[in-house]
Amino acid sequence: ASVRKVQVQHRLHHMSSLSSNKTQPPKTARADENQAFRIVAIDDDPLDLWMLQQFAEEAEDPRCVIEEYEEIEAAVAAVKANPPQLVILDDRVNGVFSADAGIDALRASGYFGPVAVVSGAWRPGRRQALVQRGAIAFLDKDDLTPTAFMGLVDMAQAAGSLLRPERATIGVR
Repeated sequence: ASVRKVQVQHRLHHMSSLSSNKTQPPKTARADENQAFRIVAIDDDPLDLWMLQQFAEEAEDPRCVIEEYEEIEAAVAAVKANPPQLVILDDRVNGVFSADAGIDALRASGYFGPVAVVSGAWRPGRRQALVQRGAIAFLDKDDLTPTAFMGLVDMAQAAGSLLRPERATIGVR
């Protein structure tokens, strides 16, 4: 846990130095909501949600808008009411044992869009199991950087046109 805390502190320091760099061009204003690339982030750790927000602000694409949820039930209701272009799901969230149940709940609600899973604890075979279940990616939280975040956005944009309800039935019972 102390290693993770040091890594998080290092990333936060790096991000604050980037944002204070006066040579960077000013950030573009966010596009209106109709043009936004909506991301629902589900994580029970407020620091991890904050870091995703920072990555979205530093992203090359100013349209990225993140909606944060700490509980899977509230997130699934929001996704069902207004499907986002990407869901980023922690592997272990309050209310569910793992991302498996989260993916199942999202699919059962009618959401067949891209889901990326992030985890603070790497376990052998976990990435393959989640990808087989329907996740487009599985990333260790220590590897999540602004560049990796934009990679998830790019994958979601590419996968979004490929995922259809009739093709995304993995995990639905």
